Amino acid sequence: MLPADSVLRLPEPPVAMFSAPGHRDTIWSDVKGSVVHSKMIKWTGGVAATHAIGKVSGAAEVRTRSLELHFSWNSGVAEADAESGKRVWAYKNRPRYSLVLPPGTNVEFRIKEKSNYRFLAMEFDPEFFLRAAELEHLGSVEFAET
Repeated sequence: MLPADSVLRLPEPPVAMFSAPGHRDTIWSDVKGSVVHSKMIKWTGGVAATHAIGKVSGAAEVRTRSLELHFSWNSGVAEADAESGKRVWAYKNRPRYSLVLPPGTNVEFRIKEKSNYRFLAMEFDPEFFLRAAELEHLGSVEFAET
């Protein structure tokens, strides 16, 4: 029996990484690797997750449901690319990169190897983003993929 002033701490659920099996936007994925640690915060209208990655490889296809901002800081190998429509982003050992993916974007990731990097993914409901930017009077807006 626990003392009355103690708090029972349950283990945190695993944080699903964008493009990995288990993430809500993943259509298919064979991405495998080692995640050193992950943290996530959720609020009404959004979620942010950060991951420290040891090493990953594989491929995946995703279809975004929200406005997504992705940032990566690499200090290891980054041999991968991402393709959306006719656009291809090649990482080629770049020390950092970012992606802006509007809702409804299909992206295929092909990862030969990525190692020793940090990844931050922020997902926003478009309505939340408009309210936060004080643009809700627009009703809707089109987000550009970059």
